[in-house]
Amino acid sequence: MHPKTLKALELEKVLQFFQQETSSEGGKSFFSKLKPYSSLQDINESQNLLREFWELFAQQPLNLNFFPDLSPLFSSLEKEIFIFSLEDLWGLQSFFVEQDKVFSWLEKGKSLSLSLLTQYWESIEEPLKLKQAIFRCLSKEGELRDESSPGLYAVRQEIRSIQARCRKKVERFLQDEKISHYLQDEYLTLAADRYVLALKTNFKGKLQGIVHDYSQSGETCYFEPYFLVELNNHLQQLKITEKEEQRKVLEYLSQLARQEKEALHACYNFLVLVDVFLAKIKVGIKLQANPLNLTSEEKLELKEARHPLLVLLKQKVVPVDIILEPGQKGLIITGGNAGGKTVCLKTLGLIALMVSCGLPVPCAKESKLPYFAHIWTIIGDEQSLEESLSTFTAQVSFLKECLPVLDSSSLLILDEFGAGTDPAQGAALAQAVMEYALEKGSWLLCATHFPGVKLYAVSSPELRVASVLFDPQTKKPLYQLIYDQVGASYALEVAKNIGLLPEVLDKASKLLGGEGKQQEALLERLNKLVWMKEQELEKFKQKREKIVSKLKKALKRLKEEKHSLEKEIQEAKTTILTQWKKEKLSRKLALEKLSKLRDKVKEPNKIQKSREAFVPKKDTQCLYLPWNKEAKILEIDEKKQQCKVDLGGISLWSDFSNLAPLTKKEQKEQSIKVKVSASSRLPLKLDIRGLTVEEALMEVDRYIDSALLRGVQELEIVHGKGTGVLKQAVHQHLRNHSVVKEFSFAPLEAGGEGATIVKLKN
Repeated sequence: MHPKTLKALELEKVLQFFQQETSSEGGKSFFSKLKPYSSLQDINESQNLLREFWELFAQQPLNLNFFPDLSPLFSSLEKEIFIFSLEDLWGLQSFFVEQDKVFSWLEKGKSLSLSLLTQYWESIEEPLKLKQAIFRCLSKEGELRDESSPGLYAVRQEIRSIQARCRKKVERFLQDEKISHYLQDEYLTLAADRYVLALKTNFKGKLQGIVHDYSQSGETCYFEPYFLVELNNHLQQLKITEKEEQRKVLEYLSQLARQEKEALHACYNFLVLVDVFLAKIKVGIKLQANPLNLTSEEKLELKEARHPLLVLLKQKVVPVDIILEPGQKGLIITGGNAGGKTVCLKTLGLIALMVSCGLPVPCAKESKLPYFAHIWTIIGDEQSLEESLSTFTAQVSFLKECLPVLDSSSLLILDEFGAGTDPAQGAALAQAVMEYALEKGSWLLCATHFPGVKLYAVSSPELRVASVLFDPQTKKPLYQLIYDQVGASYALEVAKNIGLLPEVLDKASKLLGGEGKQQEALLERLNKLVWMKEQELEKFKQKREKIVSKLKKALKRLKEEKHSLEKEIQEAKTTILTQWKKEKLSRKLALEKLSKLRDKVKEPNKIQKSREAFVPKKDTQCLYLPWNKEAKILEIDEKKQQCKVDLGGISLWSDFSNLAPLTKKEQKEQSIKVKVSASSRLPLKLDIRGLTVEEALMEVDRYIDSALLRGVQELEIVHGKGTGVLKQAVHQHLRNHSVVKEFSFAPLEAGGEGATIVKLKN
């Protein structure tokens, strides 16, 4: 992408907001160097990965703490003589703490089926030996633990012993009240790395020993009594030994890091990647943005787009739709100054750049944007005093560079090109440039005031014209785009609003002439009509939103009522069955009550109307509508218009109106289902292997119903291991089932994860 494009569209300013949300130097460095990806595949892969990160973040938010840049460490590890410092180890420890946090976060997201993210994560091999060694050897304060090595442990124990002996000798020494009068402070301190006493300077000749240093005021000298000299000398030797032991530990850890350098490097890069995507999500939330995939089709539908930088700067932004019809490759924006034309150009250009960088963008999810391999922009003042270039000359110089390389994947953005020279010649040149770009198949976005260019745009089938809208009364911009409408420039009105001298405006109005005034009046009339149309459309839109909102609330309420009713019926059904099993109800009365409960949920007559007329025949299958269950016809009483049917071992008489023929789909399911109700005894287990998820869940429901009727409280469902889809579906179904108390995988000897043991409620 051309540097002038990146500068004109202010991508760098947007990236600074992403840098601020990172937790690592590596993340900040990533955004400082970020440039658009060079292929459609890379762009969409980055957007898809962002979408998966966002889905996981929405389920389980994550905040990373700062971790240092390890890049210099990898270069140093190339040298065999390099040995870690304690600061290096502290940096690695901080990194591993954050790595464990990220890996734990990703582990929780395994159930979301995030294929790209899982693929990235599972390809990472941890430097386990180095990580375990650092956590074992380094304390939270960044010091080596005593347990880092036997040698270090031994020498530190001896150092502590010497320190204790020093304290005891000093305590005995200070028992003499006269001596304690000589001291500034009655405690041991260090000077020149030796244990000393703080002695008042005017008493230094009273005691035998060595003066090592003086305080800044000169009132205190740091005095080493002779009885501490030998202990201090021994202590110095031990500290030298301690440093040697520490060096051995650091050498060992450095060698481990060399052995696992590739794994460490991969983990670091992955953690920086996580940091980068978390920053994208955090800024995306501020922008109310979405990941957006680019399309290979020639389709541009940018809906509810907002300029990202203006949103981040917390300025008021009016969303805009930038839409081209099929077969159109360019949009020409007209209308008055300060109406938002340049903002529209920059909005499309910046959003296209951000998508190509793998960033979220503030527009509607259903937006469609083609892939732009190159974006060329002429926006603002291109003049350069250093290169002796005027605005127009600089624009032409830039076109000289970009026009020869335009192709179907290029986007050319022109903001009032040609305005810096003679209007007639500038308009002709602008039109010629647009025609050339369209011939090359390029995409075009242009803002203009030239009447000739407006006319060309209206007459060209490859171009679409739009106008920024102004309030007809106040002449103030509304920052909205109106399509297929040419707008007036409103130069005099804009100048008036800014506060230009009235006498100058009067002269300009007279110089404009009659024809010019008529043209402006006509365009103003069109603008007013369009504004009125937009006002009406907005009213209809608001009414529609209210109706949709009411409908959603009504549907939600009905759904809640239905759920409540089903729960109530299920509880009543359980109560009836419990009473029947305890012989408090007769079989006939229990079945009648169950039938009435089913009638509450489904009205047989309504369902019957949607099915073909049913003529019952003995020994055939049908659908018993009150229970929505398949049944077998055992006997027919034509006089009473009733049938005796078998419902999984339960026989009852039913009216013809409660029966319906099976649909072809139900007949097909009947032919392949596992027959639970074929016998008066319940099978020991239900085998649903080989069935679809829908078929399997129907069989599970039948199996549970039959178990309830027979008073069985523990069931076994065999679903197999396979891909795990059937297992997950069954477990989710059981989790939401009102009569299931608990469930778990079968013991290993009974199938393990290939079968599930279900316990029903009493």
